[in-house]
Amino acid sequence: MPVGVPKVPFGLSDQEEDHWVDIYNRLYRERVLFFCQELEEELANQLIGILLFINKEDEEAEEEAKEEDLPLEFKDAFMYINSPGGSAVCGIGLHDAMNYIRASVNTIGAGVAASMAALVLANGEYGTRLALPHARVMLRQPKAGLDGQSLDLEAEFKEVRRIKEEVAILFSEATDQPLNKVYTDLHRDTFLAPIAAQFYGIIDKIAITLDGYYYHYTVENLYDE
Repeated sequence: MPVGVPKVPFGLSDQEEDHWVDIYNRLYRERVLFFCQELEEELANQLIGILLFINKEDEEAEEEAKEEDLPLEFKDAFMYINSPGGSAVCGIGLHDAMNYIRASVNTIGAGVAASMAALVLANGEYGTRLALPHARVMLRQPKAGLDGQSLDLEAEFKEVRRIKEEVAILFSEATDQPLNKVYTDLHRDTFLAPIAAQFYGIIDKIAITLDGYYYHYTVENLYDE
């Protein structure tokens, strides 16, 4: 018998009595997001919607801080990624939403980040892109994600090619890799362990367990230890 989604107590303030919500809603309210399945319209819309809700909260907090002349720091969001990738169109939309909001989005690779999931991982706030020690990254051509049947095959082919070129450019910008190298790596299945993903520029840090705790290591201090 399925257990279902666990529920945990949650209170909006110290004065309110806790009520029970499912664990994902609880984490969403703490700005913890999960990109943990194939990226199609439903998941993309859900993640983009959460990011826009976070941004709305920050807009309101910014207005209040200005009225009261108070300093303001936006609370970071955290996106855990374990996905085979998916639609390039949906991935580009998620990429743009991450860049649009005020809050920084910290990305964490847990499991596999392939294709568009690798782009989303690389698009996290620079300096906070993290992979767990046994995560894997795979670069490959994304699915164009175009729906329906086009009567103009030439136009559809041009659009698919344009989308793939755009994905390569975004990868190049996120990783500081030359565009021609990115094109080459995307045209074949390129598997990267965390240390290789770090050298490539997809992540900044690797989490390594030490005495039961996770520590964040950069390339430099991995070799210093």
